[in-house]
Amino acid sequence: MVYLFNVRHLTASSLTFKGVTGNRYVLLAILLLLVLQGLFNYLPAAQMLFGTAPPQMSDWWPVLVFGALLMVILELEKLAVRSWARRGQQGG
Repeated sequence: MVYLFNVRHLTASSLTFKGVTGNRYVLLAILLLLVLQGLFNYLPAAQMLFGTAPPQMSDWWPVLVFGALLMVILELEKLAVRSWARRGQQGG
């Protein structure tokens, strides 16, 4: 979901108001994915059907850290692309 959120704008930062609210369909898709993931993880009927157990709160830390790290890496990549594009326009 972090990748989906971030790549909506290939070169512009996703860490702006427009970046966060820019596409309501993506926001709805993310909301739907969160609801479905929550049902899959915590609904007893789904746990029985799929043979899963609910994750503990401590299980979410690696997911959150990886998501934040991925967001930083993608934003740095966009910054580099914008910087290279500016240099190309100035030099050419």
